[in-house]
Amino acid sequence: MPGFVVCGRVDTGTANDSTGAESGERFFVVIPGDFAILDQDGKGLVDSYWAANHCE
Repeated sequence: MPGFVVCGRVDTGTANDSTGAESGERFFVVIPGDFAILDQDGKGLVDSYWAANHCE
């Protein structure tokens, strides 16, 4: 069965408008499937999946 990945940010309400930096916790999900990770599960792990799947 073909699938796809979704990556993005969940708004945590901690935006810092003065710096213009993106806020929120990053996530990575494989659909269909049962694999999902958040920054809190390991920033290095999310970094790896984001880089491998060209997430921005």
